[in-house]
Amino acid sequence: MREAFRLLNVWKRYGKTIALADASVTFGDGLNVIVGPNGSGKTTMLKLILGLVRPDSGEVLSLGYEPFRDRDRLLRLVGVAMEEMSLPWWTSGLELLKMFSSTRALEWSIVKELAEELGVSTYWHRSIRGYSMGMKKRLALLLGFATANEALILDEPFTQLDSASRRVVDELILRFSREMPVVISTHVMSKSALYADLVAVLSTGRVVNVAVRNNVGLRDFMCKRRGDAMQLLAKLASLGPIKHLELSSEEVFVSYEKDVTDLGSLEELECKPSLFRALKYEEYFEKADYEKS
Repeated sequence: MREAFRLLNVWKRYGKTIALADASVTFGDGLNVIVGPNGSGKTTMLKLILGLVRPDSGEVLSLGYEPFRDRDRLLRLVGVAMEEMSLPWWTSGLELLKMFSSTRALEWSIVKELAEELGVSTYWHRSIRGYSMGMKKRLALLLGFATANEALILDEPFTQLDSASRRVVDELILRFSREMPVVISTHVMSKSALYADLVAVLSTGRVVNVAVRNNVGLRDFMCKRRGDAMQLLAKLASLGPIKHLELSSEEVFVSYEKDVTDLGSLEELECKPSLFRALKYEEYFEKADYEKS
């Protein structure tokens, strides 16, 4: 796994509050997901790798740079959308996007395409002052996607969005993760999170668990649902005793009682290890926010 962002024994305090405690984790290519309850240190971790705050101790490297010292250079390479990101209320969304396109040399056709996918183009002529929270969130996410040059970082990308917008953001996250390192923090289960290549679990400022797709036990899988469901289930059952099974309209989640050795058959069935199943993800997400996509 190519290293994109690394934290090594990092501590960060805000007054007497410890936001991160001896945190070590490395994010690489593909989709990296930071999960944990509110207040667990997820946003602080993202701010550290972006150079928005300085660590009290420990080492942080982002795309080969020391982020706090080289923040301006780093932020020209990384697309960012932070949950608390403020937007200039005195202008319109269209004017803001054109300004970014000019200053960051963005291809306008790509920006416009993203705006149409996220539904921003339906209201971008209006002043940001009159936007709802969801409209502002979609515009902020659009800026993040559009300016992602070498990497993308999104803080709580699914909050304040309706179900239709969440599905669009899910698909964009998956698309971008095939091209560059993507790091998201979330306490909301989503379709894209289920495809994560790495999951880091934070609790009270500590990294309590990390799972990497290539290193997890091969018992928990997410498979594309194709063709006849009964035929698919029969093929899955032939690979070993099944402990747990779930079907959705697009995927099948299957947990085996022991590791599966016939990886070729799993690949043919478009099955990938599910990190969240291995981590018992329900423990790390608020029940009210869990969605089966």
